[in-house]
Amino acid sequence: ANVGFALAATGTVFKTIDAGETWVMIDTGINPTNVVYNGLSCIDETTFYIMSSDSLRRTTDGGATFETKLIFNSAQTLKVVQFLTTDIGYVAGSDYLFKTTDGGNNWTFLINSNSLQNIYFVNETVGFVYDGVNVLKTTDGGLSFVVSGQNNETLVYDLFAVNEELIWESTAELFLCNCSSYCISKRNATAPVGNQLVKDCYEASSLFLQFNALYFANSTTGFAVGTESYTGDFGPHYTKGAIFKNATGLSTDGQKPIKTADWVVFPNPASQQITLSFSEMQPDTALIEITDVLGNLIFSQNHLTTPTMTIPVDAFAKDVYFLNVTKQNKKSTQKILIE
Repeated sequence: ANVGFALAATGTVFKTIDAGETWVMIDTGINPTNVVYNGLSCIDETTFYIMSSDSLRRTTDGGATFETKLIFNSAQTLKVVQFLTTDIGYVAGSDYLFKTTDGGNNWTFLINSNSLQNIYFVNETVGFVYDGVNVLKTTDGGLSFVVSGQNNETLVYDLFAVNEELIWESTAELFLCNCSSYCISKRNATAPVGNQLVKDCYEASSLFLQFNALYFANSTTGFAVGTESYTGDFGPHYTKGAIFKNATGLSTDGQKPIKTADWVVFPNPASQQITLSFSEMQPDTALIEITDVLGNLIFSQNHLTTPTMTIPVDAFAKDVYFLNVTKQNKKSTQKILIE
């Protein structure tokens, strides 16, 4: 349960044996090219598949060697791969879904969609497909699909179904203001109507996180693979890969980590200290907390009714953190960068 893999766009594979606390690189022998690798599906510690935009490769020796199982010659590109067993697997592009029952030697066409965004199969019979508008469900291994819900997101990067009722989604929303928000959402079919979809969204700004892939080992432990980027005016710009861990199986009940209407934090990025400035005197005590990207509590203090608060951060490691302000049982969050 502690072993896992992650795939970089270059084809590099990373492995963890301690539930994501540390990662080591596996030399796959794949030379960097213009081809982007965007799919990973693991059967066990030695057998897994990696997919690029035009091919699917399998290893049975932990990544030491790979054999090609599919070459796709089309204007459309491969987007998603999932194998349930060594024999049964699925690949999807932007408007098609194929299935294999012999380990990738032969493929059967299942469904055509004008805007197929992602797929996930819970087991050999139950699976979900997002076509840009609807959530489609199959209970016969992909032979037929019915509409089981709607998806109004602009783009679904990835989805993971813990079971038939609980689905996690990594999405992006684009707005008329030419701005965007990146979200991790939890869709629970057993929740009351109106509360079945809960989102945690990160507003794209000079410092933001984008989540591209999701995987849950069980109902409480999950991982998101994506990028962390900074494009502001207070330091060098960068984009780097990042792996995030959720150890609770809970969302933040829809609270979005963006700048709130009644407080701001500056400077951001910072190296010595940060200052919270409240737009008005606080009628109640506010709980101020800083956590790292794994959710570990780094700083906690109750703040009284003064209009500003200064927090030394010179002892913090250079990284992204989340500043949380809780007042009257309402929590708001802002990303901060310590450099």
